[in-house]
Amino acid sequence: MMNKFSPANCPQTYVNQNMMGPNVLRLVEELSRSLELWPGMRILDLGCGTGLSSMYLATEFGVEVVAADLWVRADDNARRFAAAGMDNKITPINLDISTLPGLGIFARDAFDAVVSINAWHYFARDALFFDQRIAPYVKGGGTVAIVIPGLRSSDAETRPEIHALIASGIALFTTDRWRAIWSGSQHLAVNQCRHMASGRQAWLEWQKCDNDFAATDAAIRSDELGQQLRFMQIIGRVNK
Repeated sequence: MMNKFSPANCPQTYVNQNMMGPNVLRLVEELSRSLELWPGMRILDLGCGTGLSSMYLATEFGVEVVAADLWVRADDNARRFAAAGMDNKITPINLDISTLPGLGIFARDAFDAVVSINAWHYFARDALFFDQRIAPYVKGGGTVAIVIPGLRSSDAETRPEIHALIASGIALFTTDRWRAIWSGSQHLAVNQCRHMASGRQAWLEWQKCDNDFAATDAAIRSDELGQQLRFMQIIGRVNK
């Protein structure tokens, strides 16, 4: 069945209206090629924004999605999902994963997998955070799959623009450093940590859309700085 929320099929005007950063549909499509998901699974889309990634996952795999975001109102996402005919597959919630109760509103082992697109680097910069705040709510053997911006090399951390972002609490690291962080978890085995092929296209589509934040991002990202930034995907399996 055709996925109407794939990058090839979703109208660009709709994507532009709902983008909050580099085109999430490009990123989640590439990530999903490395995932084993099937109908009936319950997926947490952590930091879902306007829910584009949630709608893609629910349509592509027939999974049930809990679409969690801190900033986008759950009732706004509920209206968006209903308009798309997805309200029976996606449950929107507002959630601050960094403060209690966080995922404590759910039962232990509530989810078969966690997916997070362009959000993880804002809240989960160490293994302890995952072990305490996320692992208890994912089934043993479950999948954690994320897409985040990162650095081509550790030398980039010395650039003033990047150093300022890292100092503010945003985790912009290399794949090697992220692999080391996840390997420090008691409950997470790293299966994959690599740069993505779709990152540049996702970024260019964000730059082209009529959005004040996109214009700001384009203005501060020099060509030289852009050479240091890469989107990466990290996939792990939960051990219990």
